[in-house]
Amino acid sequence: MPSDFSPDRFADKLATCSETAASIQALSGWILFHRRAIAEMVDVWYSSYKVQKAAHQVVHLYVANDVMQTGMRKYGRDIPDAFAEKLMLAIAITMSEGTQKTQDVVRKLVQVWRERHVLSDEVIDTMSDMCSTVVNARKDALKDTMALAKQHAAATNNDDESLVLQDIPDAVDSEMTRDTIRMIEELEGEVVSTDLLSDRMFQLSSNLHYFAQATTTSDDDETTITEWDQLEIPVFEIDLDGSATHVAAFRRHLENQLDKRTALTAHFTSLTNHVVLDDMSLIEIAARMDDETKDMQ
Repeated sequence: MPSDFSPDRFADKLATCSETAASIQALSGWILFHRRAIAEMVDVWYSSYKVQKAAHQVVHLYVANDVMQTGMRKYGRDIPDAFAEKLMLAIAITMSEGTQKTQDVVRKLVQVWRERHVLSDEVIDTMSDMCSTVVNARKDALKDTMALAKQHAAATNNDDESLVLQDIPDAVDSEMTRDTIRMIEELEGEVVSTDLLSDRMFQLSSNLHYFAQATTTSDDDETTITEWDQLEIPVFEIDLDGSATHVAAFRRHLENQLDKRTALTAHFTSLTNHVVLDDMSLIEIAARMDDETKDMQ
């Protein structure tokens, strides 16, 4: 194990990590450099996650995401597999006690991990079940139904407890409900994919801007001169082929996101009556969605 690794040192780095892409990627690189201690680091990660506020739990999730995806590409499945058990425990905490924002982040990341096969299907299916608002709503409804049944049995002195306590089967989702859930999940997947590339697009744009600033034209012979001392180190690290691939993927995800958003809006409109459409709060939401769509276009 490298000599500068220790659980306390890693805990300090986790505590000071920010939500910026640079900070997350720097810590991710440090973790992968010390990957021989990955099991110990995952334990520290989970212990830290449990006591953090919602905003920093999101940072922990982003760190785990970057480590798993980068680690899988460079070193194989051992890296993401090391996170699987503790991630499920963290997701269980978040989906039962976490804020709406943290729960949304978890759902988006689980969708990304499924699409990119970061974790096994069994693990992803378990995570999806924990994240499913439909499943959670059914569980709550089932508990309420059982409580009412018990009250009725007590009031009527019904001795046949087997009828009261028998399992109540889940209601079968209608085709409309299944289509709606599918469309929402597909849109979420595109939003997550776009978000994951947005920081890279910003950094690329910034680096190209610096490069343009450092490039001048000589008055004597109109030749182009680059003042290299004005450039920062990241500019020299631009991978042109990789950046072109990222830009193409970013554009594709934006176009897909726009198509899926438009389709989902049309789907909801077809299900909505005129009384609901007159609700001011929904009118404001619709206006914001229209503005976002124009920005994307």
